[in-house]
Amino acid sequence: MCPAMAAPLESSVRAEIRRTFENTDDAEYVRCTLEATVFPGEEFGPPPRVHVALLWLSGGHIRRFDHEFAAARSDWRDALLRAGLAGADWRRVLARRGIACDSW
Repeated sequence: MCPAMAAPLESSVRAEIRRTFENTDDAEYVRCTLEATVFPGEEFGPPPRVHVALLWLSGGHIRRFDHEFAAARSDWRDALLRAGLAGADWRRVLARRGIACDSW
């Protein structure tokens, strides 16, 4: 059971969680964690972009996700930069990886 939801995740982010985390318990943990979190200053960029950056940086490892997530709670811009999603072409980067981001 997830804690209170701040905002539902985009379907493309949920799909990326399933692709990234083979273990269903880990995938559920990640989904619940992201749904329950509002990142500081996220109004300056689409939250799904931050979510995908954290997934990519985790490499499917829950400890790494927790580490990246904790860092992003202070400043998520570093996560975008390290995941290659900080540039003006971030939508193209996502599209090349099969992630639909037209609605965000």
